Amino acid sequence: MSDTTASLLLSLDVNKEMVSGQFEVHVEQVLFCNIASPLPFNVSKPQSAVREDVRLQYRYLDLRRPQMQHMLRMRSSTIHKMRKFLVETLNFVEVETPTLFRSSPGGAREFLVPSQQPGHFYALAQSPQQLKQLLMVGMVDRYFQLAKCYRDECQFADRQLEFTQLDMEVSFESKGFIQNTIEQLIMDSWPSHLQPCPELPFVHMTYNQVMEEFGSDKPDLRYGDVKLVQVTEFVPKLKSDAINASLQRGYPAYALLLKQAQVLSRSAIHKVIQTVEKELRWMVSSVNVGQHGEWHQHVFKNASRNAKDALNSLLKCENGDVMFLCAGPKELACSMLGRLRTRLIQKLAEMSSLYKRDAEDFRFLWVEDFPLFELRYEEGTLGKPSWVATHHPFTAPHADDLQYLDSDPARVRGQHFDLVLNGHEIGGGSMRISDPQVQTKVLDQILKLDCSNFQYLIDALAYGAPVHGGIALGLDRYFAVLLGKDNIREVLAFPKSSRTGACLMSDSPSKIDAQYLKDTYSITSTVTRGD
Repeated sequence: MSDTTASLLLSLDVNKEMVSGQFEVHVEQVLFCNIASPLPFNVSKPQSAVREDVRLQYRYLDLRRPQMQHMLRMRSSTIHKMRKFLVETLNFVEVETPTLFRSSPGGAREFLVPSQQPGHFYALAQSPQQLKQLLMVGMVDRYFQLAKCYRDECQFADRQLEFTQLDMEVSFESKGFIQNTIEQLIMDSWPSHLQPCPELPFVHMTYNQVMEEFGSDKPDLRYGDVKLVQVTEFVPKLKSDAINASLQRGYPAYALLLKQAQVLSRSAIHKVIQTVEKELRWMVSSVNVGQHGEWHQHVFKNASRNAKDALNSLLKCENGDVMFLCAGPKELACSMLGRLRTRLIQKLAEMSSLYKRDAEDFRFLWVEDFPLFELRYEEGTLGKPSWVATHHPFTAPHADDLQYLDSDPARVRGQHFDLVLNGHEIGGGSMRISDPQVQTKVLDQILKLDCSNFQYLIDALAYGAPVHGGIALGLDRYFAVLLGKDNIREVLAFPKSSRTGACLMSDSPSKIDAQYLKDTYSITSTVTRGD
């Protein structure tokens, strides 16, 4: 309403529960400027009472909910504190970089933007990675920005086609400086209603450590006591053909014990096992442990009682526990058990108090010393695998491993580090390659990428590039974890749908007139009417 005439009087009946409780408003005239149509849903009802597609279609109404208002304001306040810390405490410079940039091979699939030069396209920046390195060459030695990034990838609960990251880069500093800066930034901007604050310093583990102990490069340390155990010397006497076949090929065996996991049905556990086996194309065995240490699993019927007792003792098995065994290539076997660990703990947390964790128990972890490269087959082919960068092609090799770049790329560790929070990767950083010859070798000889696509960066490095490194924090995922949300759509004002990546509110993407495409961009549409 507007044009309201009213008078303000002191109240005789003071309401101490309200800030304005000592006043009364006497309304004399009210003129309505707009009348609301019937709402498509009741915004005062719980979010779970309304289908998500309806909430996204009418997002401007969904934003009226107190939870959404709290999210937007907490996000705004936290980002303000981050900016203030970087600028006023550490003298960082906020620099905006272009979102229209050159297409770069070797990364995620890009969104292409046509230009009026026929056959020439921009790409929406996947990240400001190359641009911030060029800023270091340009003597902007402490850079940051809130960067919008775009990747044409499948939608998941923790991924959107466009996302926001706190992007940083520094010159003449070490990995330790970058990590300490992030820790201090997080503490300085920590939401006041989330207590206690995380402990400093954050835990550090190597990639090899987290893979062998948890089977994941982003473990949830709230379940740090649930670890994989190498059992290679214990399993031969179990007389399992599948396990023994792997042992004969020199592969190790690992075990995972989930306490009291028999609260889950056998069919529920088997379904998760089947999913993981299909994803990684390997086998894992499960054992239900009985009251007296007996194993309720047909596949180990020929195993001696002594062999079973040895494993029971090693893993401290009790009635109601479930044991999982996998033998194979080390990283594969650990990954199998790691995926089972993560997914079954999620299910157990819904059913057993043993696995419930405080929603405001936040455990940060730095994971370091990743392999710089990995071999990967092209999807759907059985040809020769090729090397790909595990982080990005501008990550510096570990100084001690430079000698293996030519002879054995698999042995080269990268100066790459991830920040993990409660099982979610919320940041990734690295020291960068500053030597143009090393950069050329990585791109051309190892990754087999066309160096002409990166020539401007290689040229820049040749003009006395400083030692530099940086990091990016995924703010959407970070706030989702802080607010206890299962998907990042709940911490975005106007998210895309999870199924198609469409904006249900504006009905985009939308069709463009075929004649306009042809006249303006020399693009001929093959879509027929009605498609």
